[in-house]
Amino acid sequence: RHVLVRHEQGAAFMADGYARSTGRLGVCLTTTGPAALNTLGALATSYGDSCPVLLLCTQIPSAYIDAGKGVYHEVPDQLGMLERVTGFSARASGVAEIVPKLRAAIRSALSGRPRPVALELPVDVLDAADEVAIPAASQPSRPAPSRDGIEKAVDLIEQSKRPILWAGGGVVSGGACAELAQLAETLQAPVLTTNLGKGALPADHPLHLGYLLGQRPVRDYLKGCDLLLAVGTRFSYLATDKWTLQLPETVIHIDIDPEMIGKNYPAALPLAGDAAATLEAILGQLSTDSLPRQGRQAEVADLKAEVRSLWQEALPVETRMIQDVRSALPRETIFAMDVTVCTNLGWQMLDIYAPRTYLYPMGGCTLGYGLPAALGAKVAHPDRPVVAICGDGGFMLTCQELATAVQYGLPVVILVFDDRGYGILRIQQDDRFGQRSEVDLVNPDFVALGKAFGAEAVRVERLDGIGPAIEAALESEKPTLIEVPVKLGLQKITA
Repeated sequence: RHVLVRHEQGAAFMADGYARSTGRLGVCLTTTGPAALNTLGALATSYGDSCPVLLLCTQIPSAYIDAGKGVYHEVPDQLGMLERVTGFSARASGVAEIVPKLRAAIRSALSGRPRPVALELPVDVLDAADEVAIPAASQPSRPAPSRDGIEKAVDLIEQSKRPILWAGGGVVSGGACAELAQLAETLQAPVLTTNLGKGALPADHPLHLGYLLGQRPVRDYLKGCDLLLAVGTRFSYLATDKWTLQLPETVIHIDIDPEMIGKNYPAALPLAGDAAATLEAILGQLSTDSLPRQGRQAEVADLKAEVRSLWQEALPVETRMIQDVRSALPRETIFAMDVTVCTNLGWQMLDIYAPRTYLYPMGGCTLGYGLPAALGAKVAHPDRPVVAICGDGGFMLTCQELATAVQYGLPVVILVFDDRGYGILRIQQDDRFGQRSEVDLVNPDFVALGKAFGAEAVRVERLDGIGPAIEAALESEKPTLIEVPVKLGLQKITA
C-alpha cells in the first residue's frame, strides 16, 4: 500500500510512527537530491531512538554521480549524508545488486540494535532489467549472554534484598515486556522506566513507578535499593538528570548493543544480549525458594501518591489537563507526541498502559514529529484510536500532512496546544537571559485551517471541554483537529 505525502520529512516520520507502533520495518520512498535530504532530520530521529526504518531513494544516472556536472537534482555526496544518520547505507550499481543490498539493509535494520537504513537506486539502474533470485525473508537473531553471565546475574539478584528494575526503550523494541513483568513480580521489584520505556509495564501495575526519575522522593528511594537491573537503556542525559542521578552500588546492565553498556554508568555485571532472551534466561535459573521477597506495592503506591501531590500543588491546571486527556481515551490509544510544553509534562504525568502506544522523538527532540507519526501509526492500526499531541510551533512544521490524513481517510485526533510561540524556548530564555527573542509566533486560525484541509476542527475554550471534544472526535470518520488555547508554564516540578 502506498500513501502519498505532502513532504518527504513527513514520509520518513510516518515510517517511524509505523515502525514504533508495530515493531516492523517502516518504509519510505523519495526521489533524488533535495527530496532524499528532506528525510535527514527524521532519519536522525529514528537513529537516536533505535527505530527500523528503510529509505529507498533514487540517484542521478550512475555515470554522473559526484561528477559535479550540474545534472538535474544533483547534490554532492548524497550517500555520504545518508550514512551519517543511518546504521547502513548502500548504492545498487546494477540490477543484480538490488536484492542482496536490499536484503543486507533490512537485516541491518532489524538485527541487533534497530536502526534506520537507506538504499540508493540510480535512475539508470531502475530503468534496466536483469534476471534475479529473491530469497525467502530471514528472521533476525536473538543473541543472549553466556551461561556464565546469566549465572552471575542470578547470584547477584538472589543476594540482593531490595532490587529495583530500570526499563529503557530496548524493553519495548525488544519485545521483552512480559519477561520484565514476570521478573518484577517474582522479585517484588519496583520498575522505573525511561521516556522511551513508557508502556513496558502498564501504568496501573502495582510495581510500576514509571518515568519519575527526576522526582526527589523517587531519587531518595533509589538510594535505599541495593541492586539495579537495567534493561535496554544507555542511561541518557535526560533520564539521569545530566548523569547526576545516584544509582545503587550494584548495577546489572543488559543491552543488545555492547557499546552502550558502561557508557555512562559503570556496570558491576555487563550482559550484552537480546532483552527478552536475557530476561527469559535469568527467570529460568532463579530459585524462587531463595527469594522470600516482601511485597513492595505499598511503597510504590505511597511514592506515586507523594509525587502526584507535588504536581497538584505546583501545576494544578496542567495536572488536570493531562488527566482529562488520558481519561477521555481508551487504554489501547496510541499517542504520537510532538515536542511541546504539554508533552514534556506528559513524560511523567501521562499514564501509558501498553507497549508501542507512546511515540516520542526523544533522541532528536524533533519538532514536527507528532502528526505524521500519528498517521503512520494509524495506517498500521486502523481500528485503534491514535492521537497526536502537538504545540502550535511544531504542528506548523508538518501541518500539510492533514491533507494526507483526509485523502486516505485516516481519522486521527490532533490536539494543538496553542500558546502562540515556542513555549519551551520562552522558559529557557527567561531562565538564562531574563528576556526573550524570536519565540513568539503569529499563527493562523487553526480551526479554519483544519476545515480548509477537509478535516473536522473545533476550538476548546475551557479546560473542562477537552474531554468531551476528544470523545466526540473519536466518533468521527474524519481526522479532527482540536485547538486548545493555553498559557502553560513548564515550572520545575521537582521538590
